[in-house]
Amino acid sequence: MHRRRFLRGVVATGAVIAAPTGEASAAEPGSTPDAEAAEATGVDPAGATQDATPSAPAPWALLDPLSVGSDVGLGWRIEHLSEIVRGAAVLTLVHEAPGEGGERARVHLCAVRGEARGVAHSEHVDLILMNRGDGGLVTSEPIGRVLKTLAGVIRANERGSTEGLMPHALRVSYFHSLQCLN
Repeated sequence: MHRRRFLRGVVATGAVIAAPTGEASAAEPGSTPDAEAAEATGVDPAGATQDATPSAPAPWALLDPLSVGSDVGLGWRIEHLSEIVRGAAVLTLVHEAPGEGGERARVHLCAVRGEARGVAHSEHVDLILMNRGDGGLVTSEPIGRVLKTLAGVIRANERGSTEGLMPHALRVSYFHSLQCLN
């Protein structure tokens, strides 16, 4: 239902106008998805555009002591961690197998509210593998194991803070039509 409301609000300029409803979020009684998104990210979904500005710096504290270039196991290493934009930080991992072109994995770090949806998660952070699937694709065992290891690192560092992060489902309901969540 939220997706239909969101799509109704898309106008020729690409701006989004969210139609107000009385629907409450299952996560927090009395809150609306619009209010929840704005509170989590500092970005009002009504003004969402392709050129969103970061709502928070890259959450390197979650991955401490890891940094760019760190080996995270099974031949994978950290290539980049983005600032938090549209409710998630994007962690890019790279695997460079000898004699092969290499492989990249883009992992969105999202908030967990209710049930986690990612391949791996900590108490407060969901690791969503963005492999252009719809949740039905099988994740290879090596990257799945690496993500579970990273979730353990995050678990040790999260201290309950998910400032700027939104749950993946909420992000999709607001930003999917902009085709900018890959």
